[in-house]
Amino acid sequence: MRRRAILFWLAVLALVVVSGCGVSVPASDQPESVDPPEIESEEFVPESKIITIALVGDIMVHDAQIDSAYNAITGEYEFDGSFEAIAPYLKRADVVIGNLETTLAGEHLVYGGYPRFNSPESLAGALKRAGFTILTTANNHCLDRGAEGVRNTLDYLDQYGLKHAGTARSQEERQSLLIYSVQGIQLGILSYTYGTNG
Repeated sequence: MRRRAILFWLAVLALVVVSGCGVSVPASDQPESVDPPEIESEEFVPESKIITIALVGDIMVHDAQIDSAYNAITGEYEFDGSFEAIAPYLKRADVVIGNLETTLAGEHLVYGGYPRFNSPESLAGALKRAGFTILTTANNHCLDRGAEGVRNTLDYLDQYGLKHAGTARSQEERQSLLIYSVQGIQLGILSYTYGTNG
């Protein structure tokens, strides 16, 4: 038993001695570290573009506003004064988007305010002159004068050069999206509503 213990300890001692032995290599014989080659490349700098978007809430015209816009001398409805105070701010923006919360269905479908809005079509001209670019038309009042009111509204907006999103005259038009480009930036304009009153 004692002999086994002595052999065991001798084996451990031999293992310690052998593990402590090593070959030392002089520093001059070790390989030098090599830096990776430098690759010349142009630094990518993304092009920076900034546009200003002005957003305007509900554009609706009540009976009193229709009456006050009427010019008895010319027989026309003039809404430019309604936007006189905000037009300078709107014209500073690259894109002006407003929610048209009325129809421009035509006088034959009777002008009126709440609860079933139908404004004179000259409102579209005043909006254009004030600086509006795009009008969203899907809202609870878009059908206040029925399908004819929707068609007429979009026709008047087109006539005055105002882009629009939300309602449509046909299934084909409904499936086409309004993509508006400004200074090389493309904006997708969507307009939805929870429901309609009409």
